[in-house]
Amino acid sequence: FADNENSFITPTNGGNSTRQDSFFDVQSDSEVHFKGSTKLDNGITVSAKIELEADTRTGTTIDESVVMISSDSLGQIWLGGEDMATYTVHHAAPDVGIGIEQGDFVNWVAVPGAITAGTFTSFDPGDDNAKVSYFSPRFAGFGVDGSYSPDTANIGNGGGPLSAGDDDAWCVGVVYEGEFSGVSIGADIGYGVQNGDDGNAAPIGFDEVFGGVSIGYGGFTVGGGYLTRDQSKRAGQVSSDGDTWSVGVSYATGPFAVSIGYMASEREGTVANPADDELTLIQASGKYNLGPGVDLKASVFKADYDDETTAAANNNEGWGVVAGIALGF
Repeated sequence: FADNENSFITPTNGGNSTRQDSFFDVQSDSEVHFKGSTKLDNGITVSAKIELEADTRTGTTIDESVVMISSDSLGQIWLGGEDMATYTVHHAAPDVGIGIEQGDFVNWVAVPGAITAGTFTSFDPGDDNAKVSYFSPRFAGFGVDGSYSPDTANIGNGGGPLSAGDDDAWCVGVVYEGEFSGVSIGADIGYGVQNGDDGNAAPIGFDEVFGGVSIGYGGFTVGGGYLTRDQSKRAGQVSSDGDTWSVGVSYATGPFAVSIGYMASEREGTVANPADDELTLIQASGKYNLGPGVDLKASVFKADYDDETTAAANNNEGWGVVAGIALGF
């Protein structure tokens, strides 16, 4: 159940005449995973993972398809369609429900098309597009990681041709995982570059600095992430320059877990406009484990999207209550 801003969803007062949003919805996200692994005589392990989309509105049949080569002394190499390495090891605000960063709240409180604000604090352009990634072995809890994607505009993993333009991307990062006197600590920091043609009306080239931390003790976990983006631009263009950050705390005991978190983002938008696009989210979630692989989850959230203009069709806010069951087997 969710409620959107009335002026955003109705054609009166400059609202969006193409939107018809209901208060109640039923959604699903189903995947079938195929996994295999073998260990060679030289000690190297070769494994593969393919994720088949059972529910999709984008026409994508395969979500992730990757081959992983690993050893204790050499680390891991991933080849194929997966997230950036720095995204994979990133720490951010904990949530036991529908997620704070890249959360499903956008499925219930609609994001206006003019909003450029970000929804996560790590570098991952192109999402699961084909790339090569490396994760080093851990030394005293520290490790390095990085990825290179030759073409983030073409997210298909079927060996298709490169798209026009210089759309490659790369990232590097440092990660730490350790424990001291019962306190678990995780942290990461990284840098990423998305190349692109900055002469377009909406340039895609940018670079980002990002990091996150997670601290756990006695069932409590406190975490947060931060990202800042720099995008070259000129007057008349739309820019995604800006910052995104999240913070949250969770507590788990037995089969129960609860969390509360907050996320905010501010992006430049139209260069000629001194105002910014903004997003804020506050969310509380709960989870109850019924048995192996079976969780009941619920989230209550309030989302607010503020465009750099005052047009009703470009601004929205609302709240939602989402409950469901998560299965993994």
